[in-house]
Amino acid sequence: MKWKQLFIKYFIRNFITFFLVMLPCLPLVYSTYHIVLNQVIDYNEAKLEEGLLEIEQNISQMALLDEHVRKDTSIAFLANSTGVIPANNYMYLYHASQNLRDLKYLYTFSPYYFVLFPDNDYIISSTQCSDRFSTQFYGSFIKAGRADHMLSAQSFKELIFKQTTPGLFSFIPLDTLYFDYEGREQIMEHPILCVVQKGSVTGSSGRNYTMCFVITSDELIRLLLTDEWQEADYMRLTDSTGTDLLQFGSDNGSYYVLSSKSKDLGWTATVGIPKQLINDRMGMTFRIISYYILTGFVMMLLLTLYTTRKQYMSIRKFYIDLPNQEPSFTLTGQNEYDVLHKIFHETIRNNENYQQQLDEIQKRDQAITMENLIVRGITTPAERHIFEEYFDTSVEFYCVVVLELVLPEADSDQYSFVLLGICEYLKKLYTHEFKNVHTGLNNEIFIFALSPQDSSNVQNIKAIFEKITIMLTDEFDAVLNIGISAIGSELSYINVCYEQARQALYTGHSDNRNSITLYHIDTNSMRKNPVDITFLQKLYQLILGMQHQETTDLFQKLTRIYEKMPEQYLIQKQQIFFSLRNIIFSASLNLPDDTTTRNHLPEYRPLESIEQMTGRLLLFADTVITAFENKRKIQDGELKLQTKKYIDGNYSDPNISITHVCREIGVSEKYLQQIMHETTGYTFAAYLEKVRISEAQRLLVDTDWSNEKISGAVGYASLNTFYRVFQKCVGVSPMKYRQNSNRTIPPRPDL
Repeated sequence: MKWKQLFIKYFIRNFITFFLVMLPCLPLVYSTYHIVLNQVIDYNEAKLEEGLLEIEQNISQMALLDEHVRKDTSIAFLANSTGVIPANNYMYLYHASQNLRDLKYLYTFSPYYFVLFPDNDYIISSTQCSDRFSTQFYGSFIKAGRADHMLSAQSFKELIFKQTTPGLFSFIPLDTLYFDYEGREQIMEHPILCVVQKGSVTGSSGRNYTMCFVITSDELIRLLLTDEWQEADYMRLTDSTGTDLLQFGSDNGSYYVLSSKSKDLGWTATVGIPKQLINDRMGMTFRIISYYILTGFVMMLLLTLYTTRKQYMSIRKFYIDLPNQEPSFTLTGQNEYDVLHKIFHETIRNNENYQQQLDEIQKRDQAITMENLIVRGITTPAERHIFEEYFDTSVEFYCVVVLELVLPEADSDQYSFVLLGICEYLKKLYTHEFKNVHTGLNNEIFIFALSPQDSSNVQNIKAIFEKITIMLTDEFDAVLNIGISAIGSELSYINVCYEQARQALYTGHSDNRNSITLYHIDTNSMRKNPVDITFLQKLYQLILGMQHQETTDLFQKLTRIYEKMPEQYLIQKQQIFFSLRNIIFSASLNLPDDTTTRNHLPEYRPLESIEQMTGRLLLFADTVITAFENKRKIQDGELKLQTKKYIDGNYSDPNISITHVCREIGVSEKYLQQIMHETTGYTFAAYLEKVRISEAQRLLVDTDWSNEKISGAVGYASLNTFYRVFQKCVGVSPMKYRQNSNRTIPPRPDL
């Protein structure tokens, strides 16, 4: 198989794969069209039902308004009057007009309504009134047209009063209605006149007035159709008897027809959404989907080329890089993966040798790294991490052993065998962790981890090596020179322990006999006092920071260190005691009024153990920390009183802030916020808000001040801000809170 054929093979395979992935996307256009169409229809049906429900609710409200009008005494007087109203009774017409005009504050569905009386010529509209409906009012302020001609005043009244439709309402469709509203003539096309049929005033029988409401076609279209489809060409609205109330256009099959019926009112609304209009709207969707499909196809080709080239170049490069292969290598008569299988099979057979060589290199590199750390010491956190990762644990106490192994014949294999035997024997006899590092032709370094419960010397390790020495001497005629360091407590000084072990090794070194030498500590010999300036500074900061547990941990660590080094403790006991006591005393000087603590300083006792000494000094440190805590409680209490006093006296200032308060009482903003949050659970701003709203509640109950005056009195420069905050905190507006007879004034929040 040639390289060109291989490329074509990969291209065809990848193209088919990506095409099969894209294939399910092709029906997307059809599915999307129906999904969008159903969403449009469902949305418009929901709008139709919602609009009918709102019309039904507003017509029900008309009945309530008619009930209100029926109880009006002025309307009752006018309904029982005949002929021309006397001049001295014009006040009834005026009062009735004024009361009817006020209904617009209760009824916002349609501002056009009026009251007519069958036995006289009075009319009262939402903005006008007259006692001469037939001669003056009709034609000037209101007139109606029906069946392509204008109605006379008498025909208009007969049309209204002769309605006998069952139910409370009758609905009269008109072609045109001219209605004077607040001095402006409103021309309405195809309005519906809603007539309340049971118009009789209290104390009368029969129908002696009628209240009419005008429902405009524009309002019906607004309620029944969405904003997007209000220009629809077909709409029909019928009442419960099947009478057309509103109709324009006709269903010629070019519409999606939607229909909905009101349950209580009995109206049926039918609208037609032009199919062409939906298709036009869907054109953009089609174009977008087509664009994405075309883009996807182009991307598929590009992705096919990219993956084919990458796959082709990868396998070509792999073949070219194979040993003994030339760039012109061909795969004649076999699949490329068969060749790969054969090559990999040969590689796997050599894998064990490669892995063994790699392990040896890694061990050698690790040994070099560890030897470097042990010889020069651990100085950085990264070096400490490398050492502890090699040791598999965090080392607190340890000792270093340097072993020199001399065999009769210089045989590296025998040396490795003997060293392996030493390590296996140590695993059986030593219960804790240890590691060994090869540092030369016949030198080994062992690091033994010690637990705090071990004895304070290394006699146990020495005894183990004595057994090993006897065994190796008898079996291999080997000579072992061993140096054992003192116990170390800090990895930073591991190089010191290494030097101690080397010194011990060369002190007892012999070419002909075994030697095991321990390093003995003399006064301050290569050992740093743990109670140094760094330790004392840390203790000082922990006391000032009132850290009980951290201070206890520090003393416990110091106790463990000196329990491992009893000789050094005996030498430095007095220095340790006075260094610790003096630093605790120095911390107590930050308590100027506390003389009790400083008058009861611990005394030096030469015969006590390190545990007894640190126990008494820790008790002294805890006493000082407790005194600091008490001082802080008193200061916090005074701070809270000052803060409360300042807020109570200045909450009416709109410009008050935590910055002003902190500047006034002399503390930092961060500290004041911390104290307030710990005490009340509120921030400064939230607490100030609670105080202001509590005072506002009191003023709303105890005074007749306006909301604006109360807002300024409690520190709100903006009345809108006062309303918003009061609603958020109390749950009701200030006006409703003042009107509530069961209101209670909550106590002002305290610090």
